[in-house]
Amino acid sequence: TMSGWDAWINNLVAAGKTGNPVKNGAIYSLAGAKCSDNGTALKPAEVTALIAGFSNPDALRTAGAFVNGEKYLIIRADADAIYAKKGTAGFAAAKTNGLVVIGTYVDKMQPGACNNRVETIAQQLKD
Repeated sequence: TMSGWDAWINNLVAAGKTGNPVKNGAIYSLAGAKCSDNGTALKPAEVTALIAGFSNPDALRTAGAFVNGEKYLIIRADADAIYAKKGTAGFAAAKTNGLVVIGTYVDKMQPGACNNRVETIAQQLKD
């Protein structure tokens, strides 16, 4: 884990603590190497499959995305972002030139706000 990435994750999950829309966050390289993860419980194969989904969204939509062995339904998948949910929980993933930013949400958190937060951090990493 590189400590510089931890600050990005802290920003992702701690922005406005009360009512913050992101439960856990992670940043991985597009090669699947972990930069920072504060508890998403993503397994290496799950990260690899998720990253592949940016290039092949149809396959991801068919297979679903997995986090810690739990299958999530794909809501959106394209070259820039992936949104997925399972019941009242879910996650967003956004791709930069060399990284993927992932944020999870749980019951009582707003999916749209989580998606926006993840994409905002990804955009800041692009700039």
